[in-house]
Amino acid sequence: MNGPRPAFALLRSQVAFSQPPIEMTRGVRFPGKSYVRFPPSVLPRDASYSGIQLRFRTLQTDTLLFFAASPILAGRDREEYQVIQLRNGRPWFLFDAQDNPTAVTIDNNNLTFNDGKWHRVEVNRFERDGFIEVDGTHTGSGRSRRSTTVIGVNDGVFVGGLPDDFQLGRSKDRGEEVVVTRGLIGCVKDIRVQSDRALGPWTNVTWEEADQWYRAYDSWQGCPVVLDRPAVHFLGRGYLTMLKTFGRLDATMWSVELDFRMSFSSGVLFYAAGRLGEFMLATIQQGKMRYV
Repeated sequence: MNGPRPAFALLRSQVAFSQPPIEMTRGVRFPGKSYVRFPPSVLPRDASYSGIQLRFRTLQTDTLLFFAASPILAGRDREEYQVIQLRNGRPWFLFDAQDNPTAVTIDNNNLTFNDGKWHRVEVNRFERDGFIEVDGTHTGSGRSRRSTTVIGVNDGVFVGGLPDDFQLGRSKDRGEEVVVTRGLIGCVKDIRVQSDRALGPWTNVTWEEADQWYRAYDSWQGCPVVLDRPAVHFLGRGYLTMLKTFGRLDATMWSVELDFRMSFSSGVLFYAAGRLGEFMLATIQQGKMRYV
């Protein structure tokens, strides 16, 4: 009332790859090197039982779906953990009650579940006995070697991956007991836990309960129905850094081939640089390809 009229600007830009529109379904999408962290209270403390359910979709053979572990003590490893992961396309349930790791998977060794379709995995632990069930049909079980049964406090429940600087603290694990730390490229939904007692009612874990969200897409954005398109989807911002070296820029022959589709009139397609100032750059400028 006592000052000048406010000045503002409203900007709108089209989303790259918006035609045809991508069909989405419910679920949280993890693009890799991402995670969602829930508070420790999601899982029961000092319990001799566990019950965890979730649905996932991925094309990865090895990836981490769910991770919770006890804090690292001074000069020691994490003594307890509960993990759901894929190894060679098969789901595994890992649990450890006080330095007593156990790995459980389904009995059928020929089945894999990294086919880009939704699968429901449920894991249960009753003291020393662990159970896993996939899609309500495929089951497996295992028993820990020692008599310890209680899993105490955890320092956070992670879904879809772990932070880059996370200290795994499981130096004694071997073989099937080793945690797969590769972040999920895919989707997760319908997380549920048993928080009251063994064989008690299931409690839904909502995404709003998360206390840290790192590079995972918001839950309202959904999950692409088709995961196996051989392309990267850029939403008008961001970039992709390739981990592999394709060759030396001082070589006499060096080429890059790619297919692209875009609605922007201008943008960067590819860039690579060497240590001595040499570089390659491919762009679209006002609808025309430019190469330097």
